[in-house]
Amino acid sequence: MTSERISIVGARVVTPEAIIEDGVVVLGNGGILAVERTKDFTLLGSTVVDASGLTLLPGFLDVHIHGGGRADTMDATPEALQAICRTHARHGTTGLLLTTITQSREKIGAALAAARDAVQKGIDFCPEGSTPLGVHLEGPYICPTRAGAQPKEFVRDYDVAEFSEWLEIAAGTMKLITLAPERPNADALIAAARAAGIVVTMGHTDADAEQTETALDAGVSHATHLFNAMPALHHRKPGPIAPLLTDPRVIVEIIADGYHLAPEIVRLVVAAKGAEGVALITDAMEGAGAGDGEYGLGGHAVTVKEGKATLPDGTLAGSVLTMDRAAANVRAWAGASWEAIARMTSGNVAQEMGWSQKGRISPGADADFVLVDDALTVQATYIAGRCVYQRLETEAGDEDTGAGEDAAYSLRSSENTAARAERLEEPRIKPLSDFVRRLRSLPDIGDPEGVPWFDPADAGINAQVLLLLEAPGGRSVSSGFVSSNNPDPTARNLWDLRDASGLRRDQTLIWNIVPWYVGETDWSKIRGVEQNDIELGTKYLQKLLELLPNLRVIVTLGAPARAGWQKLPPEITERYHTIYTWHPSAQSLNPHPERKEAILQALKDAKYALKRPSPPEAE
Repeated sequence: MTSERISIVGARVVTPEAIIEDGVVVLGNGGILAVERTKDFTLLGSTVVDASGLTLLPGFLDVHIHGGGRADTMDATPEALQAICRTHARHGTTGLLLTTITQSREKIGAALAAARDAVQKGIDFCPEGSTPLGVHLEGPYICPTRAGAQPKEFVRDYDVAEFSEWLEIAAGTMKLITLAPERPNADALIAAARAAGIVVTMGHTDADAEQTETALDAGVSHATHLFNAMPALHHRKPGPIAPLLTDPRVIVEIIADGYHLAPEIVRLVVAAKGAEGVALITDAMEGAGAGDGEYGLGGHAVTVKEGKATLPDGTLAGSVLTMDRAAANVRAWAGASWEAIARMTSGNVAQEMGWSQKGRISPGADADFVLVDDALTVQATYIAGRCVYQRLETEAGDEDTGAGEDAAYSLRSSENTAARAERLEEPRIKPLSDFVRRLRSLPDIGDPEGVPWFDPADAGINAQVLLLLEAPGGRSVSSGFVSSNNPDPTARNLWDLRDASGLRRDQTLIWNIVPWYVGETDWSKIRGVEQNDIELGTKYLQKLLELLPNLRVIVTLGAPARAGWQKLPPEITERYHTIYTWHPSAQSLNPHPERKEAILQALKDAKYALKRPSPPEAE
């Protein structure tokens, strides 16, 4: 994690709400502080990384991954697990579930203990690699006739004492369990797993459609590598696949390597489930990232040839797939949009697993993301705001390079950074850059780097109209200044109404009366506006007015903003034309559509007020 404020600029940014072309993502303290548009912005107070021409996606989350880099989860050593994490970070995976395989009680217990220790260390376990987020227990409670590459000699039915021991060893790190729901006592296993907070997935199963539906009603909500190691879909014997494809409660895994599933089947699954019902996984074994050769999986000898991992009898034995290639294949085969790719590679499982800070590019989320080109080749991987991998172009060709502290910002273009700094002095930008500089120089006002970006179309110190809000947007930084490209829906409503009124951006400044004194960025703890909040906001509002010599009109939007304004001394408020109107949030406008017209009229009145003489100065 780095405390340095970093701005990733120029990328296509895929957010849960929309794609922002030419966007900027502001990072700090391991998290995302803001998501904005780069166009026409000057960035302040941060290191600038130029990502022009790339797409910024949430970091990939792989919930089914046995190994990579010649290491396997069952090796049960820190060195092996770190090799797995390093290997997959190079392909955009920022978080993963270390996945076991069917084995003896002792070997699974050892693997769980090693994985537990890794998970408990979090990002510190492998600073240059993916973060281990938990364990996926795949087997041993599966169907012996659908074992696939799982060692059949260790397949067994649910053992209460054994599973209880593993839960104790895992100490809360077991997040996913694959089981066959048709096996004896599987219902008890499902209940025990759910009671422990574990997501239950069915796989390596011989269940029919009825047994599958019963399992879903019992709490199974995930399907392990759909189509593989389960009965085939038949028009008279649908087996498990039909209910898994049609039940919206289920997220289905697919291995999109062209060996486990044909491209047409991948297209079918995405069409049937929608992007919200699919999780791309690798099922990678130790050969991932290591090239063709001889490897092992669960005690079996595995040959990797031309990217296909098989046992001596030809049975598929995991894969050497990586998440970037899985995403590229699905984008090509199913025509998946960038938003769909983000959901299938991270968003769906983040929501399913309860990782609320992951799988999304939004203020407040962890700064885990990947920068890819249009072919979905990973150019850089960031975890907790730090670049852990970057791809460097050399004269001799492409070179994949692990990134440490010294290499973290090699994407930065010093030429572009200098050009952006020079823009601070351009005539149309200088009024706003001067305003930001003066704002930061005021004593006792919030975070001095609270405004890392701004839109030069805003008026700055030349503002004639102040639009005064309370907590509508700009929540990702402790700043009262709200940029005109803020993506917050309330802010967008106001900007649209302002433009419709005929007021120009270079006449107006929008100010949040609340955020200045909030300090840090945890807005989840804020519930409403307290009286002392208004008093503190008013104190800083008075300081703001001293920076705006041309200000003539105040428009307050909403009751708290009005209350704050009215707490100022009369000798200050009487200097300005003041207009009161409604708050522009959806909560305010949707039940009362007439308020939108009232706000629009208030803004038109503000425009008209600029033509009238200024109120006399107070004696």
